[in-house]
Amino acid sequence: MLTSDSCKENCDCEKKEFIEKMPEVEEYDQVIKAQESEYPPCITYLMKRATKGEHLSHTERFTFVTYLLHQGVSVDSIVLIFSHVSDFKESKTRYQVENLAGMTGGRTQPYTTYNCDTLQTHGVCKNPTDPICRKIRNPLTYHLRKQKINQKRIDLENLK
Repeated sequence: MLTSDSCKENCDCEKKEFIEKMPEVEEYDQVIKAQESEYPPCITYLMKRATKGEHLSHTERFTFVTYLLHQGVSVDSIVLIFSHVSDFKESKTRYQVENLAGMTGGRTQPYTTYNCDTLQTHGVCKNPTDPICRKIRNPLTYHLRKQKINQKRIDLENLK
């Protein structure tokens, strides 16, 4: 039978183990972030349109914001990107971005970016023949595949 003291001991042990492993978790999280040059074609296209002040559909906004949030882009930076759009209202934009980030409402995690099939259905996918796009299911994995291909290229060049 577990007593209050033994439960506390177990919790303390788990906490200690978590704290010891935390640097590994943070390092992994940093490794999977994309550089802007590694964004998938659909996100690059949405970025150009948003910074030019062009209107984005609901699906395009959702896709763009959720992707950026998963790449660690701050709410303030995302709101700033949308400040160029003609229907921009800062309070409404901030609320929507914070909601997608899981900061408001009942969620505690950011929403996930739509899968590529959904983006193709809504006309958001801009390059379905891209060799990387053809092998992924979600834009969030594009940069990982691209980094892997680039690393293989570098390794081959180093062998020569």
